[in-house]
Formats: sequence, structure tokens, C-alpha cells
Amino acid sequence: YFSAMATASLSRVGRKLDVVVVGIYTDLSIGDIPRIAAVDRYGDQVIFDQIAVSRRTYEALMMSRWRRLAVSANTTMRRLSSTYNRIFPPRASSKFAVPMTHAPDGALEIWRERVLANLHALSAATKLPPSRLIVWLIPSNHDLHSIWQAGRTGSAVPDYVQRADRFWTETARRFSFAEFEMVDARNVIQQLFLNEGRYPYSVSGHFRPIAYRTVAQLIVPRVALALGNHQTYP
Repeated sequence: YFSAMATASLSRVGRKLDVVVVGIYTDLSIGDIPRIAAVDRYGDQVIFDQIAVSRRTYEALMMSRWRRLAVSANTTMRRLSSTYNRIFPPRASSKFAVPMTHAPDGALEIWRERVLANLHALSAATKLPPSRLIVWLIPSNHDLHSIWQAGRTGSAVPDYVQRADRFWTETARRFSFAEFEMVDARNVIQQLFLNEGRYPYSVSGHFRPIAYRTVAQLIVPRVALALGNHQTYP
């Protein structure tokens, strides 16, 4: 949805963009590619009370005040009470993401080309050359945990983690060849934990401030250079 989002943003801002930063969450179980694969299979989702639901569910909620109240009460309790979550454990939606960890290589290749095509569409929509599009790879907390666990127990890193690493390394190489400015943050985030002992993720799986600062040190100089600012950054 890169080009559609950029077009909508341009219509609101009313000015040309100077540079675009795109993050791609690399987790092949619940990352960006599995989420778009779920949209392909099950249809798009709509946000209701801060949770994603199918369009069919959303329409049903809009037709019933009592169902809306019930869903809102449930989400409120989940946000406020850990006891409620223990008694009634939340169930992950099977329609949120379609895991790609064991997808055939040919299927992953199709997805790689699709993401690349979307980046080219973004370049066209923003009228920016690929060098003004900074694409950074958001590391998977699940992959990092598997790597740490393997090192702690002396076992092998799971095949699907190694496969994901090869896929994204090759993807970064091809996107760079297409002249997009690539920032692969996976290694620095891994080293932050494995070498320095600072866990980069919160309990929700999102970055903690230390991880954001670490990645910003990679991205900000690229943005500055794209804008013609050759100042040296620490």
C-alpha cells in the first residue's frame, strides 16, 4: 500500500515530499509479507476500538449497539486487567497473518518482486528517485529470541530463521541494485542484545527506546545525505 498511502499523504500535506522512509517488518510468521498475504486470502481488515476486525465483522458491529458494547468492554478489560487476560486468554486471529516460514522458495521470490514493484510504485507516486527512498528492515523479535536460545543451549539456529536471514539479505541486495537506499538494521539490533545484553524489545514485541535510538543512528545520516546535508553524525 506504499503508493496509496503516499498519495493520500500528499493530498493532505499539499507539498512535494523530499524523502521517504519505509520500514519493512521482516518476520516471516507475522511480519508485513504474512499480513498482506492474509489480506489477499481473507480480505482487508478495519480498525474497531483499536483492534483489527474483518470488514464483515465490522459491518455486523455497526448494526448492533449491544455487540459494539460487548467488544468495547472486552478490549477495555484486556487493557486494564491482567487477571482478566489470565482467566480469558486472548486468541490470536488466524486471519491476521499467513505464515511464510515454510513457503516454497518460488512463493517467496514472488513476494520479493511484489514488494519491489510496490517500492517502484511509491517512487512514481512521490516523483522521487529510488535514492530518495530509504528502506529499512525491521528485525524480528521472534528470530532474535530463536538465535539467542540456540546460542544459550548450544543447539542449531532453526532452519526457518536461517532461511529468513538469507531471504532478507538477498532482498536487501536486490533493492540496493535497484538503487533504493537500504538500511539493514537486523545485525545491529542483534548485537545490542547478544553482545551488550540490552534487550531491544518491549513485551508487546515493539522496539524499546534504546533500539529506536540505535536504528536512528543508521537512518538519520542517510536522510541528511539524501537532502544534501553532508554533516557528520556520531
